[in-house]
Amino acid sequence: MGHLRGPLIAGILFALAFAFSPPVNGAAAEAGFTFALEQGSAAAGETVKLDVSAQSAAAEAAGFRLCISYDGDVLRFLGTETSGPASNGSLRTNSSSNPIYSVYVCSVGGGDAPALSGKIVTFLFQVKDGAGDGATEIGARADQVCDFGGSPIDAGCAGSVLLNVASPSGEALLTGLVPSQGTLQPAFSPETSDYILSVGSTVSSVSFEADAAAGGTVKINRKSLNAAGADTQIVVTVTSADKSVQRQYFVLVRRAAKTASASRPASRAAGSVSLPQERRNAAKPGGASASGSAGQIPSSSPQDAGALQTMGTAPSSPAPAARDLPAGLSVVQDRMPAYAAGMLACAFCMLAGAAVHVWLLAKPKR
Repeated sequence: MGHLRGPLIAGILFALAFAFSPPVNGAAAEAGFTFALEQGSAAAGETVKLDVSAQSAAAEAAGFRLCISYDGDVLRFLGTETSGPASNGSLRTNSSSNPIYSVYVCSVGGGDAPALSGKIVTFLFQVKDGAGDGATEIGARADQVCDFGGSPIDAGCAGSVLLNVASPSGEALLTGLVPSQGTLQPAFSPETSDYILSVGSTVSSVSFEADAAAGGTVKINRKSLNAAGADTQIVVTVTSADKSVQRQYFVLVRRAAKTASASRPASRAAGSVSLPQERRNAAKPGGASASGSAGQIPSSSPQDAGALQTMGTAPSSPAPAARDLPAGLSVVQDRMPAYAAGMLACAFCMLAGAAVHVWLLAKPKR
């Protein structure tokens, strides 16, 4: 029978869901539930929230029924929202009746009922257009409370709350304006209409959390921003609850310009060394400091040695690729030393002489 206990609870509670039962005398036992409005007054078109919270006496409740009554000429029922452990169960509401009946049954899959504590159900209403000024009563009752085994729990209670209904206000005023990016300058004040908001260059849109006083409505003309480096004017329009008054707030959004990437200085050719003017003169044949044969440069310091590889090269030209040369043989830029040129010329002459000698020997005799 244990596996049938959960479904049996659900069947009993749903069978009694729409049966009217007399209120439980809350004075005879500790109240298992409390009822409270999130705000005590509202104007036409505004939403009213009635919160139902579980107390310690109802902590082990696996099922219960709520009965909510209201003045249908003043309020319109919108629906329910569950919170906490009650969100994991099942709540069924008869929204077409007045009083409203809601039946809760916990999820039976876990093998026991979750402990109930704090706000568990919220009933949502809306004040109807044309509702007169004054207080209206919302009645609330909790009964048929039982544990997971189906045994009754003495946690039922009943009560009522008062809602003050006021005529629509002719006031158009913001009570809060919070941007999703940056900080308003100056700080927000309902009486201040103009603001400046600075954001980074990567921010392409800004949204706002805006609240209006006395049931007014808020409209914001845009979210997207102009290109980086440009300003964008955002207009927040507030309309009073009675639609008779409007007021505008202006936020000038200044989007920073994109930062140019730092340009790196052009690299000099690998191995190039800048020489003082007098040393460059010394490197030129026939220069004021030239000595010895053409192409020979007097050595003045160790740092000049690296300059020999690139002397005469334009600053923007890359250094010539390194060549594999015999030890003791060096090349200044693309010029060969005089003794190396002589050696090559000598070799050429020897080859030419040998070729002529062979030709003469091979020439037939007449």
